[in-house]
Amino acid sequence: MSIAKDLLIADKESFKFRLERLKEIKSLYLWKRDVDLLLFGGFSASFAISEIPNAYINGNFLSCICLVQIFFEHTLSSAFCMQGEDEIAEASFAKILDECKTNKIISDDFAEKLDELRRIRNSYTHFHVGLNKRSLMKRMLDSSIVIDDLLIRDAWFALNLISDFFETQTS
Repeated sequence: MSIAKDLLIADKESFKFRLERLKEIKSLYLWKRDVDLLLFGGFSASFAISEIPNAYINGNFLSCICLVQIFFEHTLSSAFCMQGEDEIAEASFAKILDECKTNKIISDDFAEKLDELRRIRNSYTHFHVGLNKRSLMKRMLDSSIVIDDLLIRDAWFALNLISDFFETQTS
């Protein structure tokens, strides 16, 4: 069997799944309409925002979560960079969120949601032993959701954050 034929078979087998994910993402504010965006997060934010829909549609949910956090970290850091606050711009995401709240760049409520995204992302990207409160296993057991469904739920949470961010910025 040729590589091209394998790819065509895989495309056909995953079509319904990808179509459902496309419908879901098109229901969100950011992707409901064609919109030109002025982004301040540099190349990384631009790459992330363009790759997020494809990651979700193709079932790369962990990639989707990471890309959303990349977008926010670079976008929020750029606000401090433009003010000459390079030390803050290069700080951890937790520190950037604290500074954003202090400087009223984002609301406390939205900062808390982004901090939840940070904790979600950390449970996937940092190793934690056993049932450490920050571990993925602990999150799965606490939520009573199987890991695949938890990953999808986490990606959907991340997508909604980015859509809400653009809705509040463009309304």
